[in-house]
Amino acid sequence: MLSTSTIQILKSLNLQELKRFGDFIKSPYHNTTTALEKIYEAAFKARPNFDSEALQYENMSKVIFDSGEYKEKRIKNLYSEFGNLLKKFLGNEEIHNYKDYEFDIALAEALTRKNLFEVSEKIIKKSIERRDKGLITDDLTDFYKYRILNTSLTNNSELSNFKLLDGITFEMFESLTAIFIRNAYTLNEGKSITEIPGKNEISFLDIIIESFDMDKVLEYLRKSNHRYYSYFKIHYQLYFYLTNVLNEEKFYELKNEVMNIAHKIQKEEAYTIIVRLNNLIFFKLYPLDRKFGRDAFELGKLFCELNVFPNNYFQFILIGVFRDLFNNAINLKEYGWVENYVNEYSQYLSEEYKKNEINYCKGVLNFYKRKFEESLNFFSQVKPIGTLYNIQIRFYYLLNYIELKAYENARSSLQTIKQFHRDKEISEIFNNKATQDSLKYLNEIIICEEQGKKIDEIIYKEANDGRMFKYALYIKEKMEKLK
Repeated sequence: MLSTSTIQILKSLNLQELKRFGDFIKSPYHNTTTALEKIYEAAFKARPNFDSEALQYENMSKVIFDSGEYKEKRIKNLYSEFGNLLKKFLGNEEIHNYKDYEFDIALAEALTRKNLFEVSEKIIKKSIERRDKGLITDDLTDFYKYRILNTSLTNNSELSNFKLLDGITFEMFESLTAIFIRNAYTLNEGKSITEIPGKNEISFLDIIIESFDMDKVLEYLRKSNHRYYSYFKIHYQLYFYLTNVLNEEKFYELKNEVMNIAHKIQKEEAYTIIVRLNNLIFFKLYPLDRKFGRDAFELGKLFCELNVFPNNYFQFILIGVFRDLFNNAINLKEYGWVENYVNEYSQYLSEEYKKNEINYCKGVLNFYKRKFEESLNFFSQVKPIGTLYNIQIRFYYLLNYIELKAYENARSSLQTIKQFHRDKEISEIFNNKATQDSLKYLNEIIICEEQGKKIDEIIYKEANDGRMFKYALYIKEKMEKLK
């Protein structure tokens, strides 16, 4: 049979890509072994699983070798060649469809290597002009500007165009610096989020970043009205405020910078910056004041307005990013926006999560639209695939039962959640006071509604004393009605 990796790649190709692979494998430039064409034909017929009996070693041997002699070792070698050719095809597809600049760089380098400096220089100029869409980040993709200008530096040195060398060197340095600063702060921001408390080891990246006087750099860029001023400022502040105090005034200054630059940079860059700023909101500001949820929602609308997906750079939207925008909009009761968002952006989730996430989100949305039976129906189709899913689904079953006045089911559901949280293997992230408080308040709501009682004043005041707990908005609204 074909190797596991070969089958996985074949399964990932759509029909048009699979047909193009056929053209690729039949091209004498890429392949001169006719036996590989026969393997392709058998594989094409065996789609979508690529595991038919025709691809068994012995059966394939009979097709390829007219003598009928079984040559297992030769077949295995041919299958290996087939897999390697498939990978080369995938690489060619990537350059042809998504990374044409790689072809420009390789072509310019090939011409320079052949001492065709003027021809190479024309290719470089055309490539740079073609890629310039007037965006701040046009030249930062995969070190494009730096790499292609490195060849231009060689060309102009050989052509004795010495007056141009300083300008080319400056552009290379500027591009390389922009990439470095962006990635240094982005990577170190991720490190800060995932850092284990008590393990504050100083890394090489920490030392490099700490050696910068970024305020001085930004002041120079501001005075010179440099195109990278706002871009550098945003990346620096997104990193800086993760571990330093962020007051309301500084937040809105940063948010305005992001809103203003979003349409001036590549969509992938804008998407990353929006996600990072929203993470900052949810991590530092939202726990202090829920009004910042409205700012996160505005950033979510900006993300949709940019039409980031479909995107060749990002294959799919991360489940955490998708859920953060969804949950925040739900909390703000922006149900119309939520419905459109789920319908449009769930298609860009990884196939691994897509069906589950659609059912989960529609279950939540229908609950808040007071369509409780429909909500339960959607939740019944969600397959629990982790602690977080288990917890959230159990809670929504409980909330639906309360709204349907199915109090016996509600009590049973509440007890199930309590038992689930007694599991010693459940992380404290999920098994904490915020969860315990929610369960206590929901139990009180069930008792009051079923017995027609008013909520206890002490319980009411406790729930409204500023503490954080799960499903706080729902619980507080229910308590308000029971006063």
